[in-house]
Amino acid sequence: MRTASEIMTDLRDLPPRDRDEIRHWLDIHQDTQEIIELAVRLTQCYKIWWMLMDKQNVEKYRKVRNEYKDFFEPLAHVLLWEGFFVICAQIFDRDSRGYRSKHIHALIAEVRLNNPTLATTLEAEVNKAKPLLETVRSVRNKISAHRQAGVSPEQELKLIEPKMRDLGEALQFAQEIVCKIAEALSIATASDARQRISICQASTHNATFQVLEALDRDLQRPR
Repeated sequence: MRTASEIMTDLRDLPPRDRDEIRHWLDIHQDTQEIIELAVRLTQCYKIWWMLMDKQNVEKYRKVRNEYKDFFEPLAHVLLWEGFFVICAQIFDRDSRGYRSKHIHALIAEVRLNNPTLATTLEAEVNKAKPLLETVRSVRNKISAHRQAGVSPEQELKLIEPKMRDLGEALQFAQEIVCKIAEALSIATASDARQRISICQASTHNATFQVLEALDRDLQRPR
């Protein structure tokens, strides 16, 4: 695949207006691909965190978690606080505090230039999900405040546990709206984007399971 710079070199003899339009399209293409990758990273963070926090896995791999406590406790916190919540902000927050320039709302604005009706539909979907996204934001803020107060990882989990379903629903919405926007901008079909996310989700689940199983087997070996 040719790079954007190579394409621009070939197009340097075009009129400035044409070059600007192509440059803009390349920027949108890159921004959309990046937001698809953000959805993938969001999925990975949530999937690993969920497998570590799932009650059945907590019980099944209790010895592993206790043996490697100084690894799993900060990992779970980083995945949630510095992974899932930060990426959610990058995707949805209008003021992303420098994380990225093209969030969901900016890409919907690009859709509006060619298809106002579809853009309105996408905006309505985001607005409908606002209560869910606000719940995620409130959980994020609560964790931050309590971590500053020195709450233990166990107490942190109790704060999150009632909202785990909301986090999962927020993930599903993020995945779906990103796929729809990618298709609306003709960057990728929604089905291709969904497949990219689905494959990564399954691979992350399997990899996390394999790591936990390997550590568990190692602890059961005679010393």
